[in-house]
Amino acid sequence: MAGGADGGRGRVAVADLPVPGGWLVGGSVRDLLLGRPVVDVDVVVEDDPRRVALALADHLGGAPFPLSERHGAWRVVAAERTVDVTRSRGTIEQDLHHRDFTINAMAQALDDGRLLDPLGGRADLDAGVVRAVSDRVFADDPLRLLRLGRIAHMLRFSVDPATDALARAHAGRADEPSGERIYMEMRRLLALDDPAAVDHLPRRRLRDVMEERRQPHRHPARHLVADRARQRLRDRVLVPPQVVPRV
Repeated sequence: MAGGADGGRGRVAVADLPVPGGWLVGGSVRDLLLGRPVVDVDVVVEDDPRRVALALADHLGGAPFPLSERHGAWRVVAAERTVDVTRSRGTIEQDLHHRDFTINAMAQALDDGRLLDPLGGRADLDAGVVRAVSDRVFADDPLRLLRLGRIAHMLRFSVDPATDALARAHAGRADEPSGERIYMEMRRLLALDDPAAVDHLPRRRLRDVMEERRQPHRHPARHLVADRARQRLRDRVLVPPQVVPRV
């Protein structure tokens, strides 16, 4: 069951990020409500992300750098956290409707700490359920097929049946994202170091995805890591699905 903002840590986080009109979003809000430590912070602004990132870097004593030219995102790396700053896709409510799962589609105002939850993410958080925001989540970004399993296992949540069926229907698209993005998501998945972490993945496509991404001429430095990840996944895919206990 989800708890509150963990003894005021949510209020402290808000007070420590002076971004007028900005919103804390995604996994940052989810983890604050669960009382989990938040190290990687996501902020959405309607202003220029570069200008906000430079101001945050000065405030936090960190280093800013561009994260994505396509989305205009910036990252600030400080001593104890990273802060990613992106521009809102329309209004903040419209932006939340573009996200992956309802528990990641909440926003907390950095001005006053109020919670914006247009899609029932808090209720799903309390129920321990991972639910897709819409029927287009996997079509819009097939990397979410991998993210679904990682988040469900990491939080010991169940997957909403309709979301599970939707993921199975789109399983064939698991290899569509770039090798770089798949590599980073698989690293996060493997960091859980538990065979049951693959239970919600599109299992029939998993080995194909890993083999198709074996491209040493494109990513020579990542080839060795991919080999290790691939071997671990081969071992784990053969393990029958396990029931993940709720904690």
